[in-house]
Amino acid sequence: MDTFVFDTGPLSHFARADILGVLRMVIGPNRAIIPDSVVTELKHGVSRNYRIQAVLDAEWIQRRALSTTTELTAFARFASRLVSDDRNVGDAAVLALSQTLPARAVIDDWHACAQAKKEGSPLHAHSACSANLYAADS
Repeated sequence: MDTFVFDTGPLSHFARADILGVLRMVIGPNRAIIPDSVVTELKHGVSRNYRIQAVLDAEWIQRRALSTTTELTAFARFASRLVSDDRNVGDAAVLALSQTLPARAVIDDWHACAQAKKEGSPLHAHSACSANLYAADS
């Protein structure tokens, strides 16, 4: 069984389009996890679009705090490269968990994608993120 750690953006896109059930079918028997920082971001998102509440209510999405020294160290490393003000905290937590569990990160921020690629973290990236990574390699 594979584990996928989701950032706020991809889950929000599915929820706003009212197709979170499709994502559930794609995940199948695999584990879906969101770090606490993504939970916080999703809660803020509910005020902008009520459909995002479906992500928070989904029983198949497990919430996970970063708790081990290894996870917190990985978070600090990614946060030092990605976090600006309150932005990209979720990305840093997703990448930390994906690297330490191990699991695949599901993100859509191209800076986070570049860091995941640089660190060799397993990644499922949004197509725009992948296009930016390809252009950076060229």
